[in-house]
Amino acid sequence: MKTKQILAAILAAMMASAALSGCGDGGESSQSTASTQSSAAASSGETEEFAGYPIETDETLTVWTAGTLGPDSSYTDYTESPFHTGLAEMTGINVEWQFPAAGSDNTQAFNLLLVSDDLPDIMFWQIISNAQQYIDDGVIRDLTADLPTYAPNYWQYLQENEHYDKSLKTDSGQYYGVGSFRESIWGAVYAGPVLRADWLNEQGLDEPVTMEDWDTIIRTFNEAYGARFAFVTSRMYTGFGSAYGAYTTFSPSFYIDDNGKVQYSMAQENWKNYMQQLNTWYEDGLIDPDSVTLDDNGMSTKTLNDETGTTITATSQLSTWIQNAESAGTGAEWIGVSYPVAQEGDVVTATQMEDTVQSYVAAVTTSCSDEKLPLALRWLDYGFTDEGYLYWNYGTEGVSYTMEDGVPTFTDTVLNDPAGTRYGLDKYIGTQWAGISKQAEGMVKQKNAPESVAAVDLWVENNEMADHLMPYGVTLTTEESTEYSSLATSIDTYASEMALKYLTGEESLDNFDSFVETMNEMGLPRVLEIRQAAYDRFLAR
Repeated sequence: MKTKQILAAILAAMMASAALSGCGDGGESSQSTASTQSSAAASSGETEEFAGYPIETDETLTVWTAGTLGPDSSYTDYTESPFHTGLAEMTGINVEWQFPAAGSDNTQAFNLLLVSDDLPDIMFWQIISNAQQYIDDGVIRDLTADLPTYAPNYWQYLQENEHYDKSLKTDSGQYYGVGSFRESIWGAVYAGPVLRADWLNEQGLDEPVTMEDWDTIIRTFNEAYGARFAFVTSRMYTGFGSAYGAYTTFSPSFYIDDNGKVQYSMAQENWKNYMQQLNTWYEDGLIDPDSVTLDDNGMSTKTLNDETGTTITATSQLSTWIQNAESAGTGAEWIGVSYPVAQEGDVVTATQMEDTVQSYVAAVTTSCSDEKLPLALRWLDYGFTDEGYLYWNYGTEGVSYTMEDGVPTFTDTVLNDPAGTRYGLDKYIGTQWAGISKQAEGMVKQKNAPESVAAVDLWVENNEMADHLMPYGVTLTTEESTEYSSLATSIDTYASEMALKYLTGEESLDNFDSFVETMNEMGLPRVLEIRQAAYDRFLAR
């Protein structure tokens, strides 16, 4: 493929992938030992008996990835990492891992990889929205004929779940890689409303149900403790949108309405009503003005200094705040509470929730030879065997976990790592973020504080958000990507800027109709048309 063609593909893919990014349950698969054939072997009449793992081979695979699966920062490189070295021992396959240089922009690093003359055998990256383009451009291999033969456990996993199967093949029916999955919807929900339970009890207030309840609590905490509602904008997701039928706060997003139509969240009257409530709190001095620029570290400081008692955040942050409060002896009791509804008894329509199919996919590139392809697929299939599922999620038995009453349970080596549980996990497992396996719900629960686990239990109850998610596997054609990118980037930028202006009152929501009209003039109807066509094709796969 010529460099010019690849560069054109990159430009379209960058924008479509960023915009398309927005959950199924899978059990453990058994390791296959059946005699099978690859497409290449079938053509020559050859067969191959698979004896199981570890595989005896002198071959080395090259695997490129960024943003996930890197060695813990305490190691010089992956050769010191227990997870990476252990994976080689378990599979019998040596892997030369390739990562962008420290401090690099991961997306830029991926784009540079595509125009290089030396592609790895496998690349694990967020290609799910542009897979057909990469197949057509000769970057990755079409694996349709080979997955049943050389990745039988993964293939079975797809066949047992229609949504997973649709997501890992193109509109034309070509299977293009091995996906990264969450084992259940529980693992796809990790953010929501939290507050100070000790303050709630001191003030004689019940946990909030409606927005009226939240208004009372936020005002009471401000009067009693001088605390304000504070947040990191990237953590707000839908925020309190569920009380208004709104599907976002500050980040542009698409959702599927009750009629199966794709909608742009910020163009809806419901979003306007929601933003009006946030603006009212801001004008009344109840929202911390630092929220516009806060990061997680700044937010942690505010929680530790009793500057806030209400927010929307992720379970990882909630767990950190609880640990900080215990270490400092502040007596702060942070808990998760249910997403608000308009009236008690209503169903929650909008929450933070992701697809259980993640955007990361392990694709075999065209640099991987026909002779090496079976080995590459066997390596990728390992995470979908019983043994591989345990290794990717829990590490090495007797070191990072033990079996207690049939349940894999992390040891103190992981949970009490001097740098924290997160870093202990990074040393021994591969699914803490996105891995080439299915992320175990049990692993996610063990890595979080009990209060965070209880929070997710609440957030997934009485919730119909899964019916409104835009699946990650929805893909655009090359022609659609080019047009979509030229329109969506400017629309999203404009909408994001206006959201913060509506919050602070720099722009009046009285002019909301003009805001929507401007987006329409910028091409929003065409963007929705392209999205709808792509979504309809996804459903028809």
